[in-house]
Amino acid sequence: MMREKALSLALGAIFGSVVLTSQAAVLNVTNLTVTGGSFYLTGSPTVNPAITAGPGEPIVTGGYQGGTANASAEPNPAQTLTNFKYFGTPVYTFTAQSAENLVSAPTGTIAGGKAPSGTIDTGAGTLSMDMSGWFASWNGTNFNQGGAATGTISSCTVSNGATTCAYTMAWRSTVVGGPFNGQTGVWSLNGTVSTAAATTTAKATVTPGDGSTVSYNNPSISVTFSEKVTSAAGFVSIATTGTGSPSVGAPTSADGLTYTFPLSGLQPGQSYTLSFNAAQATTASGDSVVAPPTETVTAALVPAMTATTPQANTSISPSTSTITVNFNEPMNPSTVASFPSVSGGVTVGTPTTTDDMAFVYPVSGLNKSTTYTVTFNAGATDAEGDPLTAPPAINFSTTGGINPVLSAATGDNLTICPGSKFAMEVSPGKQLFTTISQSHPIEIGVTQGYAGLPGVSNTPIDNTWSFFSAPGYEYTVKPVTDYGNGHLDLSGWTVAWNTTPAIPMGSGAPATFQWDGVYGHPYTLVYSAIVPSGPFINIPYTLYLTGNVNGGPSGVDVPCSGAVVTPHGAVTVAVDGSGTTPPVTLNSQLSPSDTDLRAAGYSPAARPAGFDFYRYGVITYTVGSPTQPVTGTVGVTLTFPTALPAGTRIYKVTKSGWTDITNQVTISSDGMTLTMNVAVNGPLNEDPGSGMIVDPLAVGIPLNTTTSGGAGGGVGGSGGCTLDPNGGFDPVLVGMVLASVGYLTRRRRRKS
Repeated sequence: MMREKALSLALGAIFGSVVLTSQAAVLNVTNLTVTGGSFYLTGSPTVNPAITAGPGEPIVTGGYQGGTANASAEPNPAQTLTNFKYFGTPVYTFTAQSAENLVSAPTGTIAGGKAPSGTIDTGAGTLSMDMSGWFASWNGTNFNQGGAATGTISSCTVSNGATTCAYTMAWRSTVVGGPFNGQTGVWSLNGTVSTAAATTTAKATVTPGDGSTVSYNNPSISVTFSEKVTSAAGFVSIATTGTGSPSVGAPTSADGLTYTFPLSGLQPGQSYTLSFNAAQATTASGDSVVAPPTETVTAALVPAMTATTPQANTSISPSTSTITVNFNEPMNPSTVASFPSVSGGVTVGTPTTTDDMAFVYPVSGLNKSTTYTVTFNAGATDAEGDPLTAPPAINFSTTGGINPVLSAATGDNLTICPGSKFAMEVSPGKQLFTTISQSHPIEIGVTQGYAGLPGVSNTPIDNTWSFFSAPGYEYTVKPVTDYGNGHLDLSGWTVAWNTTPAIPMGSGAPATFQWDGVYGHPYTLVYSAIVPSGPFINIPYTLYLTGNVNGGPSGVDVPCSGAVVTPHGAVTVAVDGSGTTPPVTLNSQLSPSDTDLRAAGYSPAARPAGFDFYRYGVITYTVGSPTQPVTGTVGVTLTFPTALPAGTRIYKVTKSGWTDITNQVTISSDGMTLTMNVAVNGPLNEDPGSGMIVDPLAVGIPLNTTTSGGAGGGVGGSGGCTLDPNGGFDPVLVGMVLASVGYLTRRRRRKS
């Protein structure tokens, strides 16, 4: 083999130049000439100037040419390596040590600022160049535009022991800073590439690469050679500046190309230097081996759970919808998918994570006033495969009263306090609200009627109200009962209005009921159905009740506490904890009425029909402050007291109108949280440029659409009708309704 190489070199010296048709080899590049090429930025792809040779070329490997990236002045134009203009301004290219140190390249992130180097593979016809020290100076600003270039070679010849080939190569690099910050430069050069005297070498590639983390428990590295190696013992050595005595074991290989070197004596979290001795690798062909650069690896930490939310022995709200588990290092997500289990029949869902260190598990089924045990399952490993020893179980409890489920046995009742009302969606997107007041509290487990109704006792629920000048009452023909888990059975709810004594309004889904379980504390109740008959047939009806929960002897009237309770549930808002958590403020849950929207500077334009926006109002919040501004993108989470039902839509509310942004947010599988990423200067922020995020949005709860009477969803009436938070006024429809009321009244008089 060696004699054949010597003969080839001798013949090359005698006959001058010969075409390289055999003897494939990997050769080190010494220089490249530039005869053409192109450049463009991804933000301006139509500006694509041609590149020609500069006065300072060829590009020589092993050193820097033409300038210094840290210099305050531009490089000498006479030393530029290529010639072209970008937007009419000259671009001076040179090589220098990088000031940024990191350059994005097609194959990943590489250390910037190295002197150009590379190889050609005459067998594969490829060119590989490290151009991470490539700089472009434009309009007085130096840009690191280096990257890992790849290309092809052709028409190779050997002359006097050196190989020359035609080449084309390209690379991409992201601009850091300056007017083109974040755009990607796309470079392409072609010309001829030359090597030094023809010395055939074998390449060696190390896995994992420089700066990587290896297992502390069973560490190893792999070295892959470009041609078969008969022996690699001693090729790798390891050292540390810390404690311990690391060592490299005997390598093994199944194919003579890839060798695995076991490491031992590594301490968790400590860094080590790997160096490579080319003389210790023997190729089957006798070629020399090019040793890879020295690299550093770090032994992974011993994986451990560092924190949980909730913490051990703490008390949380039963409406909590997530459990968060934090680890000390990145974990293998598939191994922690079922890491925590919660006692008491609580369901734990599939977690989400942004960094593989904090995992958020959705939970459902928490009851009030209950102690739960969280058990952590075995099998979790870190990203390197090191096992985590399952930590001991922890306990937490939920808040609530001594009687979290309403019961007739203890005389539980619901007062109806100021703020209670019902709504009728008299036309799409337009509701009329009717305030209601208490005659008697709603008694759990007791049927309640009104005076004059045959067969029902005289225990009216609400005082007489007026809707389109006709009186109305609400009562039950079947007791209200508690289903548990925040739902009341209102299947016996009935409305008497005008000449109709019994409009059955109990066909909606169970009412949503919120209460902290403590007697005397407030509750909120929301119930939707469809009017099944009469002049308002198929009109959505929604009942909003608020007041206090009380216990005591059945039939004893309990007055309201006097406080007006917001008829929609309170929402909490939080931002992600990455870095320094900015301040976050829930400003309001604004009534979505036309008047209130305009008073707050927002428009009701394009507000959709068929949704209840009164449940949570228009939610406005602020992230950051003038003294603590935020940058970039912030993850925002809204937590709701009860699950958002299927079909919920999310709308952005601005001074111009409403826009559906449901596809830009994520509603959790249990419906308890809504998350979204809001850019400081993005379309979801109403105050761009201030360093703060101001984001008003509305949550549209679909109105009930399943009754025997048709489709729709809600209810209404008014002791003095007011225009809905959800809309304006439809005079045509109201006129039709008033006409029908008059007709029914006249007909009744004729019969009497």
